[in-house]
Amino acid sequence: MIQTSIHDILETCSENARYNVVVKTLGTLAKGYNRYIVQWGVIGDNTGLIRFTVWPNYNGPTIEAIKTYSIQGAKFRINNRTPNLIFDGGTTVTEITDEITIAPQDPIEFDFNLPDLIVRVRGICLAINESVPITVKQKGWIGNIEGFKMPFTIFCSSDHTLLEPGRIYDIFFASVEEFGARRELYLDCAEIVEISSDQYPVDILTPFIEIDIQMPNACSKKICPHFFSTAHEVSGLTLDDIQSQIRTPLLNARENYSMRTDVNYSDRTNQLAYVFGYFPYYIEPIRDTLNTLEKQHLDLVLRNNMKINFYGCGPAPELLGFVRYLTEEYPQITDIQASFFDMYKWDPWRHCVVNNISREYWDGNIRIVEEPEVDLLQLPPETIADADIHCIQNVCSDLARTLNPARVAYWLRSIYAASKPNSLIIVLDVQYSYIRTQIFEPARDMIRADDNTSIINCPTSYSRASLDFIPSGIDLPINRQFTGYRYMTIVKKV
Repeated sequence: MIQTSIHDILETCSENARYNVVVKTLGTLAKGYNRYIVQWGVIGDNTGLIRFTVWPNYNGPTIEAIKTYSIQGAKFRINNRTPNLIFDGGTTVTEITDEITIAPQDPIEFDFNLPDLIVRVRGICLAINESVPITVKQKGWIGNIEGFKMPFTIFCSSDHTLLEPGRIYDIFFASVEEFGARRELYLDCAEIVEISSDQYPVDILTPFIEIDIQMPNACSKKICPHFFSTAHEVSGLTLDDIQSQIRTPLLNARENYSMRTDVNYSDRTNQLAYVFGYFPYYIEPIRDTLNTLEKQHLDLVLRNNMKINFYGCGPAPELLGFVRYLTEEYPQITDIQASFFDMYKWDPWRHCVVNNISREYWDGNIRIVEEPEVDLLQLPPETIADADIHCIQNVCSDLARTLNPARVAYWLRSIYAASKPNSLIIVLDVQYSYIRTQIFEPARDMIRADDNTSIINCPTSYSRASLDFIPSGIDLPINRQFTGYRYMTIVKKV
């Protein structure tokens, strides 16, 4: 049996590869914080540390704390940029009596490029969030002598006692989750030791307790006031009303999404939940995608009076990412035509986006050509043929909740067939294997039958999403794990 060190696994980062390791469990072990994880914790050897997660199909012995194990067939995966060894049905775990030395941990600062994502943190608890999602026991902030601070989370599945503001802690084996540019400490499996000011001089830290811990946020300033104003004008809702009304719909939407069942967005409360809980994460992908393309693919279509179709776009966050790209790369363009196709009526939110929020991103004129409620599968060819750009973001995964994926692939092929020469079709969606194998690849195979087509695959990081969208005063029960990679394909019809 060939064994691999934790260091070599982290150096290789070979997704879905299986490894044999001899490791020791560290810190504390926690129950899973969602239904896909039975147990999780930290393991290590003398070369490094890594997080492990136990999946429901694992049939080996229960993992215990501070034990040494020989593990065969652990699968490597990265989630939220955090390396994991997964114990599943293909993993064999055997407890052994060998003693192994664990790599030492030194306290770290918070503004570093992470060499690994299991860290030791020494600092003071600065503040505790007053409201948290129902799956979370505690959220707050930790700061250190150098003046850096980082949010932390302890889930309800953890047995840890709560941290107290003003107390100083030495925290071993904290797991760092990365959500785009934001990092957060998960403390469920950490070893948390309270220490005295003699060990860590609290007088240096006192000023950090008084400061406003909310991160500056351009997205909040650009978007939230408009949406709050719209919600108040339409329904007379206050900030407290919004928070109370959308908590349950957000949880339901997230659950339905993972179960691949549909969400009824004709319900105004569900729409309210979407614009405050999901909207900001869907602004940047089209901008990121366009930035991956050479200008030769864009110069023919990006011009004044161009027409862009947005399919299944709801309140149209994609529009903001698109016009932001124009501001940065094509400032000479001052006028576009936009058509929005969705099966639900999204007034007044879409009007708020077009007439108000877009002005925060672009000075040009947006003329709405069409805004019908339509069945996306029954679009008249003439509505497709006029467009220079077609944006299809998160539509395939939505349609595949209730349709055979082959039907969705054929629908993509029909958009291509009806589009005009020199148009661009931009398809963006979540990185689920069935999206790639059952929708994207069959659609590309059908489209490749036409020689007058250039298919440009653009996997790109979805890392600039507005992750701090929700301002101070509102906390939403949603696991905001929107980072990672998306499947992105551009089809240029020549």
